[in-house]
Amino acid sequence: MPATPPSSHILIVDDDRVMGDLLVALLAHHGYGVTHAHSGAEALQIVAQLGPDLDIVLCDIHMPGLSGSELVSALIQARQTSALPSETLLLGMSGSAPSQAEADLFDRFLQKPFAVEDVAEAIEQARAQRVDLHSSPAPSRVSAASAPVQTNNSALPPLDERTFTQLRSKLPDDQLRQLYSMTLDDVRQRLERMAAAEQRGDKATVRSEAHSIKGGCGMVGAFELQQLAAATEGGSALDTSALADFSRACQRLQRMLDERL
Repeated sequence: MPATPPSSHILIVDDDRVMGDLLVALLAHHGYGVTHAHSGAEALQIVAQLGPDLDIVLCDIHMPGLSGSELVSALIQARQTSALPSETLLLGMSGSAPSQAEADLFDRFLQKPFAVEDVAEAIEQARAQRVDLHSSPAPSRVSAASAPVQTNNSALPPLDERTFTQLRSKLPDDQLRQLYSMTLDDVRQRLERMAAAEQRGDKATVRSEAHSIKGGCGMVGAFELQQLAAATEGGSALDTSALADFSRACQRLQRMLDERL
């Protein structure tokens, strides 16, 4: 991991409870001070209180209310008025590739799923670029990429072994068990909302909930659920068969975790 000062204070801005709790746990484990805002509006309140102490803001783009792009625009203004230190780095994150306009708003952009090491690398790259303002060409702002979407469900493992091994090396089993339990509970709740939205023809909500499942499951290595969600977000019909696939994937992951943890 790059040598980021352990005293760095990161503000995580993400309305997804699972994603926020995972990032808080992992970043705190690596020595960062961490504050979690559950919305853009809450983030602005925290900045008003803690602005001078914030070294990094890591912000999700897709949030209800004040979006990540709107929030970072406000934070850029805060840096210009000294409400936020000019050195404070603004990092974006999302489960989908950003548009060029979105990526350009941030000092660096992380595409979920990513590891803590990717966050540290993005921080170091952003700081280095500020030192060398005349570097040409400028390095890419997108620092990590999602796994490609696969659709052959029978070939999908419930759990990505590499991600699970990395998480287990960083978190105690009881905390890891709690994290996966929270993830599965979140998936089941979102599936209920997706099914209701599908019945009333609300495709936007179906895609939004699938997007959240994809991001959260990707971060904890719940690979089968991640890929099912990616397919649904990309336009696959959420019919009875698809819901059954999600349910079976939850059950397979739960059985595997029960054996491991």
